[in-house]
Amino acid sequence: MERRDFLAGSSMAAVVSVLSEANLMAQPQRAASPTNLKSTFNLTAPYDTDLAISAYTGQRGGAPSTNLPPQVFLYYDNAAATPTFVNPLDLKVSLEASTYELDVTLYAFNIAKSSYISFKSLQQQLQLGLNVTGPAGEGQDDLTWMFMHAIDVFFQKPAAVPAQLSNFQKYSPTQTLTPSSKITVTGGQTSLQVTAFGQKKGGFWTKLFDMLSKAADSPLLSAFSIPSLVKQSVDFVDKSLDVLAAQDKLVPIWQTHPITFAIDKSAKDTIFVLRPGYWITIDSAFARANGFLQKGFSIDFQGQTFQLLSGIGAQATPVDANYLVMKLDLTAQKKQP
Repeated sequence: MERRDFLAGSSMAAVVSVLSEANLMAQPQRAASPTNLKSTFNLTAPYDTDLAISAYTGQRGGAPSTNLPPQVFLYYDNAAATPTFVNPLDLKVSLEASTYELDVTLYAFNIAKSSYISFKSLQQQLQLGLNVTGPAGEGQDDLTWMFMHAIDVFFQKPAAVPAQLSNFQKYSPTQTLTPSSKITVTGGQTSLQVTAFGQKKGGFWTKLFDMLSKAADSPLLSAFSIPSLVKQSVDFVDKSLDVLAAQDKLVPIWQTHPITFAIDKSAKDTIFVLRPGYWITIDSAFARANGFLQKGFSIDFQGQTFQLLSGIGAQATPVDANYLVMKLDLTAQKKQP
């Protein structure tokens, strides 16, 4: 089995083995106890609904700005007469109730200039995480799918591509999943979380990624998935990663919590709506300061850089912000006879 496919087709026992080995590597220098660690990844702690809404409305509601989500999800309606970004609070549920398979394609990540300079001086890589949670079936407990990526933001790029932009060549982390471990969404809603940290080159995090996968000739250095985790397993993984984070400090770009989206008409919670298609996650401060990108912003599909542009035509310029461009596909599953 390929190293990159190891966790996609593994049992939880194998996941435990790999994470335990990584924790043992950190043990000799560990300063914090696992019982008093501060959570880094917040896998099981969704955002408070009012706090999440405040990030998408420009209303703080009395909450300190430091408590607001550091990034927001925006839908890109490229089928509109004038392609535009849409706030998920303004989307309407259109899909009929069903069980859906979710597939994810990552197109590009742009690191803001300030973070780029910091990464360069500290010799850091980008750690990009994508987590999906939803019920396994009607009346059943939630399952979580984790996807982690190590990215070299300094990977040599063509002259036409900005130095801060990493193009993933339409990389799909869900393609590594076996048929039995695909992301299935029932009950009309799912939770999404995107995290981004700076990790020290050559540190424990690099060793963990190298233990699990290796990719070459791409900004995407390493990637692995941990599929179909029940809550107890998520708790174990969350705490194990916190142990590593206590030893090998991560620099937060987006330290986030999950947010729940409605996807079909059976959803009980329809505050935020997820529509199949192109999405961007971007610094919330930039989005709020620019009207949630609803006027004068676009994604470069024509040049295939998939960068976010401000302005029109020849006057368009690359946006200086942290953002991820991705595509989310939902396919209705046939009912079993």
